[in-house]
Parts: sequence; C-alpha cells; structure tokens
Amino acid sequence: MKILLTAFGPFGNYDVNPSELVLNEVSKKITFGELIDFKIIDVGYDSVNNFINSLTINYDLIVHLGVAFDNKKTRFEIVAHNTAKGKDVFNVEPQMIIEKNGNDYIISNFPECVLEKAMEKFPNHIVYSRDAGTFLCNYIYYKSLNTFQRKTSVLFVHIADFINNNEANSLQIQSDIVISIISDFQEEIKMV
Repeated sequence: MKILLTAFGPFGNYDVNPSELVLNEVSKKITFGELIDFKIIDVGYDSVNNFINSLTINYDLIVHLGVAFDNKKTRFEIVAHNTAKGKDVFNVEPQMIIEKNGNDYIISNFPECVLEKAMEKFPNHIVYSRDAGTFLCNYIYYKSLNTFQRKTSVLFVHIADFINNNEANSLQIQSDIVISIISDFQEEIKMV
C-alpha cells in the first residue's frame, strides 16, 4: 500500500501554514514511514497542476490538508466542486471552471466507514462538509478526484486554524485525527 499526504505552504498572513504543521507532526509520529510520502505544495494553481501531473506512483490513498480559517473543528470534505477563484501567491487567478468538461461536483470515494470511525474516536472534534470553498483547497481536491478517482481513494481534510484561534482543535488532536484515518484506512483495505 502506498499513501500520499500533502499540505500547503505559506500564504497571506501565514508564515507557516497550519496544514504544513500538521503534516510535519504526522511525519514524526507515523510508524509506517516507508509506505507514505509527504509533500508541501505552494499555494499556486500552477503548482497544483504541476504536482498532480508529475505523480507517477499509483497511490492507494491521497489525503490533502489545507487550513480553514473560520472553523474550530477539523472538517472532512466529502465533495469537491468544479469551480475556482481567488488569487494565489503568484498573483494568478483562474477561470471559474476547473475542468471544462468535468462534472459540476465529485463526491469523495474515501470509505465512509473510516470517516465514521474517526468521528467516534474524536467526538466533538470533527465535522463533515460539502463545501471545500473555491480556493486552492477545493482546486487540488477536484483535480485529484477527477484524475485519480477510479484507482485511488482521495480525501481532503480542512485543518482548523489553531494558530489564530485558541478554541480550535490543537495541533496534537488534528495530527492524531489524520494518523487515525490513515491507519484505519489501511485496516479497512486489509479486510476487503
């Protein structure tokens, strides 16, 4: 089994992106290091396109992390929409549609039973969301689902902004959530 975990780099008022901090924490704690690749991606549309197009490994699981400013809880995004807007760190603003002939939205193919298990393990720390926004979080999610959906499980996790909101889930809790979904995914696949 091969797994990819990504996060976004700095942007706007963030010298360090909270999603990058969670990725770094997960990389220190995870016990199956040879099975998982970690990647920090620039907050740019071309950076995402180049990254997706450069993937040559057939991953069983891709988990993308990004920050959600206005949330106290970690969000499991279950839908990606075919729309993008907002200037990236390179001052690029895309057209409104991500894939010209793509579906209006794509539902995640990540096993729901694994998400439910995480909800049970971390009560009051996780919410489901059907709106990943219109910026790069949604952009990478839609691109990944559109590109890899048939052969790879893909999930986007919005990390609550623990840097600017002391009521948000802590770095520790959020890294434990990510480790949990990866570990439980592996267990689920072994049982199939």
